[in-house]
Amino acid sequence: MVRYSLVLTASLVAMAALTLSPVHAKSPDAISAAIADASRPETDKQRDANRKPAETLAFVGVKPG
Repeated sequence: MVRYSLVLTASLVAMAALTLSPVHAKSPDAISAAIADASRPETDKQRDANRKPAETLAFVGVKPG
């Protein structure tokens, strides 16, 4: 039971750290430009709030080219 509590606490701390960190400041201009592109489908734009594409692409390390 103690092990479960430690794992749960560590997971919550990690989620809080990722949620509260300013990832937008780390997003390259290319990612911001791609997300702001007018040719993106409207359905994708509506999903951005939940999917957080800038944060996801920055986390994965996607770069131009």
